[in-house]
Amino acid sequence: MSQISTRELDLIIKELERLADCYETLNDRMDRKSENKVDKSTEKWKYLLIFGSFGFTMFVLGLVLKIHFGV
Repeated sequence: MSQISTRELDLIIKELERLADCYETLNDRMDRKSENKVDKSTEKWKYLLIFGSFGFTMFVLGLVLKIHFGV
């Protein structure tokens, strides 16, 4: 059973930090838009992209953990 290298962990952490920044940016934009009327069809796509990328990242992380640790 091989272990995850430091470089792989750094890449995973950087990706999660990038997603957190995207989420914060989206929240800031949503707060500004909530003052105005918001078209719900465009908001649905934003949530789909954010949570889809988060889900994909979690899938890849789980896959890496399964491959390396056999979790």
